[in-house]
Amino acid sequence: MVWITGFAAMAIWAGLMAIPRYRRAGRGRSVLANTGITTGIATIAVMAYAFTAISLASANVALPAPAHWIGGSVVSSGAASPVGVVPAGVDSTTDSGTVQVPAETSLPSDPIEAERVELAQSIGLATVLIGQRTQADAAWPASLAITTDGTALLLPDGMQLTTIPPGTQVLYSTSSDRREYSLTLIGPSGVTATFTSSTGVIETSVP
Repeated sequence: MVWITGFAAMAIWAGLMAIPRYRRAGRGRSVLANTGITTGIATIAVMAYAFTAISLASANVALPAPAHWIGGSVVSSGAASPVGVVPAGVDSTTDSGTVQVPAETSLPSDPIEAERVELAQSIGLATVLIGQRTQADAAWPASLAITTDGTALLLPDGMQLTTIPPGTQVLYSTSSDRREYSLTLIGPSGVTATFTSSTGVIETSVP
C-alpha cells in the first residue's frame, strides 16, 4: 500500500513539473500531465479510504462503500419504511377537498377514546377515497351504502371506502346540487365523527 501511494505521489509531482515546461514551450497543458495528476490523486484517495477502513475495522466501525457516494449523497440500502400521519391531529383542513387521514395505530385502552380514534380514521379514509373517485367539478355521490354485516362503507358502485365498527350508524347527505356533502359516523358507544366537504374538517365528539 505504501509503495502504491509513493508512485501516485510521484505521478502528481511529475505532472505538476511538466505543466510549466509545456506552457513555456507554447503547447498549453499536456494530456499526459493531466492524466498523471488525476490518476495520482484518485489513487491516493483510494489508498486513504482503504487505510482508514482497515484502521476502523478493529473497532467494529464500517465505512460506507464508495458506490454509495454517487451524486454526493448517501444511499440507504435498507427497505423504505411506511410513513403515516400522526393521529393526534384529528381535525384537518384542506382546500382541495381531501383531508389528512389519521394513521392506523394501536387503539387506546379506554374504550370511548379507542372508538373515537377508530371512527376518525374510518371517516378520514372514506372522505379521501370519495374525493379521489369524484372527478373535478363533478357532483358528489348521491348516496352511500354499508355491507349487510355493517362493517364496511361502500360507494354506490360497490367500491369499499373504509371499514367501520359493527353497529355504527352512517348519516350521509348532500346539497341540492350535490356540490357539498356531509358524512357522520355514530359509533356503538355514541361517539360521533363528522366530515363536511365545505369546511374540509373532521370533528369528533364523545357522549
